[in-house]
Amino acid sequence: MVADANKLSRASSAASSVLQWLEGLPSEPHAYLSTGALRHTKRKRKREQGLYQDSPPPQRKSRRLAAISGNAVMQRALRKVTSTEHKLHTTPARSTRGKKNLTQHNEHIDASQVTPRATQPPVVYGSLDGIADIPRRSTADLLSDPSSEASSSRCGDSTTFSKTGRSRSPTKSLGDTQFCNIPIHVVPWEANIIPQVVRPLVQELKLLSKGIHVVPLQVQDRMKAAGEEVELHELSKEQDGEGEAWPHSLSHEELWVRIHEVWQAAMECYAENAPEATWNAEVHSRLLRLALRGELKAKGVWYEDVTTASISDKSLLPYFKAIPLQSKLVDYAIILDPDSTLKDRIVARLSATQSSTKATSGINAAAAEWIRFRPVAVSIETKRESNHDDTAVLQLGMWTISHFLNLQRLLGDRKALEDLPVLPILSIAGHSWRLMLASIAAGQKLELIGYTVLGDTVSLVGIYKIIASLRSLGRWVNEVYRPWFEDSILADVEQLSQ
Repeated sequence: MVADANKLSRASSAASSVLQWLEGLPSEPHAYLSTGALRHTKRKRKREQGLYQDSPPPQRKSRRLAAISGNAVMQRALRKVTSTEHKLHTTPARSTRGKKNLTQHNEHIDASQVTPRATQPPVVYGSLDGIADIPRRSTADLLSDPSSEASSSRCGDSTTFSKTGRSRSPTKSLGDTQFCNIPIHVVPWEANIIPQVVRPLVQELKLLSKGIHVVPLQVQDRMKAAGEEVELHELSKEQDGEGEAWPHSLSHEELWVRIHEVWQAAMECYAENAPEATWNAEVHSRLLRLALRGELKAKGVWYEDVTTASISDKSLLPYFKAIPLQSKLVDYAIILDPDSTLKDRIVARLSATQSSTKATSGINAAAAEWIRFRPVAVSIETKRESNHDDTAVLQLGMWTISHFLNLQRLLGDRKALEDLPVLPILSIAGHSWRLMLASIAAGQKLELIGYTVLGDTVSLVGIYKIIASLRSLGRWVNEVYRPWFEDSILADVEQLSQ
């Protein structure tokens, strides 16, 4: 009972307090304005009465950052803001009482008690204020100065600029080369237009591409177990297991295991849409090594990765109106790996060429140390796509033009471009390996005859065809190209060195 009486007494006291508060409130409706409206009304009245002092507009965040960093570009951009965006606003003067108290507090702090802080100078970004002082240069000056930031190269009516200082070729298709000094012409593969000097090679490659005697008898059961039926004409007639098309350092069983591994790698690259570098590492390099190892390697015929071997000598590049085009790169090359005697002759030739005309970086058009004294014989371009488009042919064509121009330079005035030999070149796209023939035809134009398919990595039989074809090309390099190179390029080395 006593507790209930206390609760009732407290409720009565609270009610009386509320009644007293309500009696003190105004009874007019307009007296009840919102707090924001009331502040706005008071501020407006004070502004009209001139009680506020004019002050500059508050700095934007971007302006404060520009002032701190010293970024003149940002400062100049902010100065261009129109006056309508800089209307002055009247704001009450801010109180400085808090700052004074803080200052008085800091005066009593001992400097020895303050943790030292590393000081960092403000970051000053690049400015464009002085760009107007840079003298303007004409396009001719930019073209004549190889160190300029923007250089151009032209073919036809197109011009492209590069910030790296290197000419960028505008040639995107074979048609663009028709306006250059050595155009590229692709001729369909027909038996009656094959040059006589390479017909024995072409006939042998044609038989191998049809699978004639490319699969050894010893692996016939292996092929059937792998799910491939071998035609009778594809089986080799040799019983001893050693044919001209195969590396002598491997038995047929070992070779079949390697070929099956390459086939699996090619299937994985195709299924996973692997990039070109993966195709090169997992498929193309392994096939070239399998084909050229053994007897051919012992005779000085090998392959090299020339993906990064660029052509730096502008005189070895095709041009348009005296402007050299950008060099094109290829992926591999079958080369002559010289012995000590042949290397000495190559060095003597380069020394004689340097003393009579100008310095020569190597025996090839491409300036690369690992092939400096190893002549390129067969050039190879690879693509990950399964179709052979103009890009691969353009790269092979531009590279081959530089190769021919370099051979002519080494020969001097003894032979014209049209007298240089016909060179086989390879274009690989995905699974497919194709052969083209390159020569300089009358009128100084590069003529590419192609294609003919050598083989593919879709099947085990197709890989046997590729290896047999590469072995045939390796023998051509050793038996045909090497004698021509020694008799023509290195013929009068002793006379020139005297």
